[in-house]
Amino acid sequence: MIEVAFKMLIGNRSAFIGVIFGIFLAILLISQQSAIFLGLISRSYRIVEIVPHPDIWVIDPSTQGEDIIRAMPKSYLDYVRGTDSVEWAVPINYSQQLLSTPTGLYKVAEDGIDDETIIGAPELIEGRYEDLRSEGSVIIDSNSAQDFLAPISKDGTKTPLSVGDTVEINGQRAVIVGIGKTTPGFFPQPIVFTTNSQFQKFSGSNRLQYIAAKSVDIDQALNQINSNSNVLALTKDQLSKRMACHFLKTGILINYAI
Repeated sequence: MIEVAFKMLIGNRSAFIGVIFGIFLAILLISQQSAIFLGLISRSYRIVEIVPHPDIWVIDPSTQGEDIIRAMPKSYLDYVRGTDSVEWAVPINYSQQLLSTPTGLYKVAEDGIDDETIIGAPELIEGRYEDLRSEGSVIIDSNSAQDFLAPISKDGTKTPLSVGDTVEINGQRAVIVGIGKTTPGFFPQPIVFTTNSQFQKFSGSNRLQYIAAKSVDIDQALNQINSNSNVLALTKDQLSKRMACHFLKTGILINYAI
């Protein structure tokens, strides 16, 4: 029976080649689409991936992802820092802001990082980290500096943004002190980094979106922090999963499958 089936399979050479090609194409498409989908999912928790040092993230219990964030009072940072099992804790902020250049107005993702430690800053291609502490200083991701935000001359030539150039964020002057390499988010928009003190001036808010912490004993630190029902302490993997699950609930999975 097996011999008959094998002869039927390869007896018609053109049909056999068609079957092999069909299987190969199906495997290729499944692998390609799966890789693209997983890549999109990983972008939903970009803020967690670009700050590798902390092992604990503290958020408001209502926070689900970058599009649904409930800010916390600044006093919560002192609460986390005062926990016995926490070695250090820094604020990490995120918001959507309007950035204007001579050639256009753009919506950008702005990340506010700790003034003292600069934890959360991207890998610099150009510039110096210490300059970020200057008034109005920002770091812009390299892809946007070279393409999306690059001024366009009358003849259509793009001139990449570089250190020393100025832009406006929410109508306030901002000086580019660095060009950084970072992981893009799900939404195709420029990413701007600045210190938390400058972030508050650009955004007009003195509250916190995230608190990133390094613990001595992670389980003990989680239990101690979570004894306060106003905050939610999660490991890096737990927060990544929380953001990815929220991303899937938005309907992107169904649209992607279609």
